[in-house]
Amino acid sequence: MRNLLEMEDLIRTVWPAERVVVGVLSCTRLKTLLKKARCAVLTVRRLPHVEISDTALQSFEGDVDLSCRGMSSGPVQPLINAAANGWHRVVRLDMRDNCIGPDGAARLAISLSRFAHLEQLLLGLNGMGVVGMGHIASILPYCRQITVLDLSSNQIGDNGAKDLAQTLPCCRRLGTLNLSSNVMGVEGIGAIAPELQKCEHLASLHLRDNKIGDDGVGLLALCMPGLTAVTSLHLGDNFITADGAGHLAEALPCCGSLREFELRGNQVGTEGVGLLSSVLKQCPSLSALDLADNRIGEEGAGLLASVLPQCQEIGRLSIGGNMAGEEFCGLLASVLPHCSLTHLDLKRGDIGDGGAGLLAPALPQCTTLRVLTLSRNHVGSDGAGLLASMLPQCPALTHLDLAGNSLWPEGAGRLASTLGLYPALTTLDLSRNNV
Repeated sequence: MRNLLEMEDLIRTVWPAERVVVGVLSCTRLKTLLKKARCAVLTVRRLPHVEISDTALQSFEGDVDLSCRGMSSGPVQPLINAAANGWHRVVRLDMRDNCIGPDGAARLAISLSRFAHLEQLLLGLNGMGVVGMGHIASILPYCRQITVLDLSSNQIGDNGAKDLAQTLPCCRRLGTLNLSSNVMGVEGIGAIAPELQKCEHLASLHLRDNKIGDDGVGLLALCMPGLTAVTSLHLGDNFITADGAGHLAEALPCCGSLREFELRGNQVGTEGVGLLSSVLKQCPSLSALDLADNRIGEEGAGLLASVLPQCQEIGRLSIGGNMAGEEFCGLLASVLPHCSLTHLDLKRGDIGDGGAGLLAPALPQCTTLRVLTLSRNHVGSDGAGLLASMLPQCPALTHLDLAGNSLWPEGAGRLASTLGLYPALTTLDLSRNNV
């Protein structure tokens, strides 16, 4: 049995009944639920500055899912202390966006060392820095059950990453690690990457928005064959160029479990996407590929499109923001009938009416396509009309995004006039147009 206990402005059941503003009856009922439950989900939105008692939870021995997201660090610490004393089976602790800082991390670490059954620790957006990361890293050997660790947006830098690397192997059950937005460079990833191989169950690795660069991704690539369980790898916004793409191209065929690969917001260019495209057919499990905003241009987009028929597992493809152009749509149209795409994102591709016209006739032949994103592509009334004429023949299409184009009432009218003919369409986005 799982009980979701949610009451505005309260820490559910941690105060004696006489101090709960909703009254004695509500507090008594919550205590009764806790005694019966095997698992509780406690969501704390705002915490009054009062002394907290954990006596109400002493008789509760089930699992506790505790969320203290978006609160200040001052009121949170007494709650954590109470949890450490009374809830020995806290399994999920969500303290994202609490501004706990280095000092708060030090106090938190003392309490966390008592949570032997902790499975998920979410500490993103807390400004812990290098010092705070050192405190959190020091208690990981006591938290051997952790499967999810979110340390994103904490500015830990290379030195914080080195501290984490020393104790990370203790988390052998770790399945998800989020180190995004941490100003981590070559030295940091160089320290972390070898230790990741010791996390045998690591499936999802988030390294977005750091400063890894080509040299750093080269160090990661050397260790990627050892990340045998990784299914999802996020390397967006890391200053990776064609050289880094070359390192990844050598490693990707060795990652037999990889299903989702995200590289958006880098600068791999035409050369880099060519190197990656050449090995995609050797990645039989890859089902989602994100190369948006990589300056690959029309030629690079064409190289990618040409190998898609050999990559039947790829269902989600995002190549928006690459200025692929009108001619690319012609090449893409020729291969779409031979692909298994379910989601195609071409936003900010500069395809115009001409590109939409080349793409439209191929859409009915891509029978698996469910989501098509063409936002911010300078598509006008003519392009909308061509799309409208083909969409009734697209049996699987549920979502069409044409936001931020150059549609006037005439083009929107053409789409609207045939809406009743679309067999599966549930969402048509025409926002930020001239309608």
